[in-house]
Amino acid sequence: MNQLSTPDQRRNVIVNVLDAGMWLFGISFMSTTTILPVFVRHLTDSPLLIGLIPAILDMGWFLPQLFIAPYVQGRRQYGIVLVLGLIERIPFIVFPLLLWLWPTLASASLLSLFVFFGLLVLRAFGSGIVAAPWQEFIARIIPLPIRGRFFSAQQLVGNVLALGGAALAAVVLERYPYPTNFTICFGFGAASLMLSWGFLALSREPAVEDAPAAHNRFNRAYITRLREILQTDHNFRAFLLSRACAYMGTMALGFLAVAAITRFNLSDAQAAIFTTLMIVGGTLGNVCWGPLADRIGYKLVLWIGTVLWMLALLLAVVGTVVEVTYVVFVLVGMSSAASIVADLGIVMEFGTAEERPTYVGLARTITAPFLAIAPLLGGLIAQFTSYRVLMLAALPFAALSLYLLHWHVQEPRRMVLAKQSS
Repeated sequence: MNQLSTPDQRRNVIVNVLDAGMWLFGISFMSTTTILPVFVRHLTDSPLLIGLIPAILDMGWFLPQLFIAPYVQGRRQYGIVLVLGLIERIPFIVFPLLLWLWPTLASASLLSLFVFFGLLVLRAFGSGIVAAPWQEFIARIIPLPIRGRFFSAQQLVGNVLALGGAALAAVVLERYPYPTNFTICFGFGAASLMLSWGFLALSREPAVEDAPAAHNRFNRAYITRLREILQTDHNFRAFLLSRACAYMGTMALGFLAVAAITRFNLSDAQAAIFTTLMIVGGTLGNVCWGPLADRIGYKLVLWIGTVLWMLALLLAVVGTVVEVTYVVFVLVGMSSAASIVADLGIVMEFGTAEERPTYVGLARTITAPFLAIAPLLGGLIAQFTSYRVLMLAALPFAALSLYLLHWHVQEPRRMVLAKQSS
């Protein structure tokens, strides 16, 4: 906070950390890695459909960003972020209401699957549409020298709050019968996400003169510029290849909880315990990742996160007791925290400030298909072989990502500093 020069900057750090904190608290009641897969297991026994959960969410978050980017570039973001952020939260509110009014929607039927996945799609693409303006908004209101610590602070506060959320979710899932237990969890989550929107609304954006409307179009000139970036910026292209492999390496992520519950014959409430362990791991990681990123750069944070993910996969394969699975979810939490902090921050440092939304959009949209394919491929592998084979299949992709990141991607901050010094 001592590095912030104005009251508005200090205010923005506080309210946006609280926004993320309440968001993560709410998401802890509907974790896409643990709780949602266990809920869907009541609707279907198909691993492929369970794999659709992360595929839809990741595709929805990543795919729209490039198409939104030109309309974001050179414009004020505050109003756009608030309106789209409110729309994004509607599916979160609708689903627990539907479960409360019509409990039969929690039974195994085509209608139940249609409603669940339909709202999941709306949630995912709502997030993807607001993602580009939100990232540009954060880049404008949070100074670069503290951005890594800011992202870590968001995750750290969110993880501390989410620990309470996961503990409460475990009690609810254990104490109440199905589907009342999940309805209550999803209701708590929806209320928390609306509170997070309230904190976001307290932000203050610096004055920006909007670019002429003619400059903000997804047209032939813009497409030509996209092609030029991919052809000439070799470092950015290597980064995209590394991230694509990393996302393929996460094909087993959405199946870890289901695999453990199936293998060790555990109750649904164990999903909340796994969520708690992931949050503990994320909390431990976020103490380190932000300061490390601000001091050295985001590349090292991504490198460490990938190594931790590979270690988690290996332990999940060789572990023979449930206690090893607990360690797996701690490592997954640390790895996920590293990926979130570094993935958000590093893309903002490629290219110029004027083209930042374009680079962010390219990074998200180009890698979106890999995020979508990975869990679907994972579901197919699990369905026709086993969860153990799935985890082994994910390892080579993670290893290739690590190789590309280590040998072919230069820390973008160092390249910028080198250009400034020359």
